[in-house]
Amino acid sequence: MSIPKVVRRSPLGLLCLNAILLVALGVVTFAPNAIGQFQPKSNTLAISAASGISKEQLLWMFHPQSMEMVVVGWDRTGKSMIPLDYRNVAEDVELLKRSR
Repeated sequence: MSIPKVVRRSPLGLLCLNAILLVALGVVTFAPNAIGQFQPKSNTLAISAASGISKEQLLWMFHPQSMEMVVVGWDRTGKSMIPLDYRNVAEDVELLKRSR
């Protein structure tokens, strides 16, 4: 009966993996938050988030049937919503299909 040989490996690979996972955890923890909501009887997906630069509150609304997306911001001084951008996602998809 022979005893199997145990090969000892350097822990460098495991240490590098732990360092990468720690960096990923830090990025996820300190990244801006976004909250999405899609209610069962609703036709719109709404995602609220803060902009990266000025930390302004934004609301992204996507309507899956019409494939349209609207982004509005909150004006703190006037206490009202300001339309920021509109995007027809269906046109973007068609453009992507043609470019391939």
